[in-house]
Amino acid sequence: MHLSRSILLIFSAGVLTTLAGATPLFSSGPPTGIASNRPFYNNCTTCHAGTVNSGSGSVTISGIPPIYTPGATYLVTVTDTDLTARRWGFELTAQHKNNAAAGGFSVTEPLRTQLLTAGTGEQYMMHTMAGTYPGTVGPRSWTMDWSAPPPGSGDIVFAVSGNAANNNNFNTGDRIYNNAVISAEPDGSVPNALIGAQPNLTNPRRNTTWIINCRVTNTQGVADVYNVVSRIRLPSGAFFPATGWLAGPTSLALAAGESGNVRFTHAVPATAPLVTATYEMYVRDAAGTVLDQDSFGFTVRP
Repeated sequence: MHLSRSILLIFSAGVLTTLAGATPLFSSGPPTGIASNRPFYNNCTTCHAGTVNSGSGSVTISGIPPIYTPGATYLVTVTDTDLTARRWGFELTAQHKNNAAAGGFSVTEPLRTQLLTAGTGEQYMMHTMAGTYPGTVGPRSWTMDWSAPPPGSGDIVFAVSGNAANNNNFNTGDRIYNNAVISAEPDGSVPNALIGAQPNLTNPRRNTTWIINCRVTNTQGVADVYNVVSRIRLPSGAFFPATGWLAGPTSLALAAGESGNVRFTHAVPATAPLVTATYEMYVRDAAGTVLDQDSFGFTVRP
């Protein structure tokens, strides 16, 4: 079973300066590293005002199977949906849970999408100027190819951040959505469910609300019911809470091969210790047996 994961100790994400002006922000393509992906989980709110996943729309990734075939190529589609939006954008990447790039993307819509590679090696698919579809209603989609890595690569997390903008040529009033998809290698040890964490940020402040999303995928050929729980591992190795769970169990019924989201919302107390720790999430079967887990580092700020 896939129970051994790299623990990420993340201190804080750098934040780009918020800009506003007479031309649309990053309409020709955003900077890399804002696909709500590891290790910092930065997203489009780095430059656009707003709260992640607070609107009535969504961003989705389709075309990725629960279990990929090493070396195969898949046509991937990213779709932004929001009834109020009139301009659109996205950034997508694929990584192993240890942050390394996974597989390779290639452009299939050169007018509307582009591929950039970060200095650390991760590949990012994103919109072009034409790919923002200015002045149009949604939903809007972009397609691209993804070639799976060779055998022995393990689980892969696809992370996306989508911008459903209002086309006012400023960074205000836009709706930002995040999502993720997990795919396992058929290595003989695929658990009955996969889990991938996706926090809205990794440096929560005291006296604020902190949201952690996770994506659970049923890898079986039959429907099943799972539950998701979470806890915090402190620098000493002790858990908070000492017994039980910080959040959950939250039940999730999934059809064969289906994925679903679980959201945990935490009120960070004004007296929370200013600590760097690890947030751990687990997906369990109905009997309480852990099937898969994921984690990320975070730092509480004043």
